[in-house]
This record gives sequence, structure tokens and C-alpha cells, in this order.
Amino acid sequence: MDSLYDILANKDFALPDEVKLIKSYVAKKYKQDVNVAFNHNEIIISSRSAGLISNLRLNSPELIQTVNTDKKIRFIIG
Repeated sequence: MDSLYDILANKDFALPDEVKLIKSYVAKKYKQDVNVAFNHNEIIISSRSAGLISNLRLNSPELIQTVNTDKKIRFIIG
């Protein structure tokens, strides 16, 4: 049985490319930071700014094209 140290030593903690691209897109275009959660079926983008989330929702076709993903993107204020 592997120890916790061995399991964590072999784990890749790098952010997925989609997360990096979304954070870069938002930082460049809106000069703000967002939280991005990622799972197999969807990407969840959240921010405390309702205005930012509204703008991202309106510009989601551009965001999807930039990220080049087929996953569903959800926007959450919170």
C-alpha cells in the first residue's frame, strides 16, 4: 500500500489548459480575477462581481472560441 507521501509526490498539481486560458482571457480583457472549477462535463466560472459574470455570459461565444472546448460553461455569481 502506497503512503500518502508517495501518492502526493506523483500527483500533477498543474492547472488544466482550459483554466489557464479562461483566467488569462478574463485578466486581459476585464483586468479581474475569476474562480474556475473544472470537471469532466463542465467548466464553472464564478466571481463575486455580477457585472463581470453578466459580461462573460454575453461574450461566452468568444470565450468558448478562445478556450476551444466542447465542455459546457456555467457562470455563477458568488
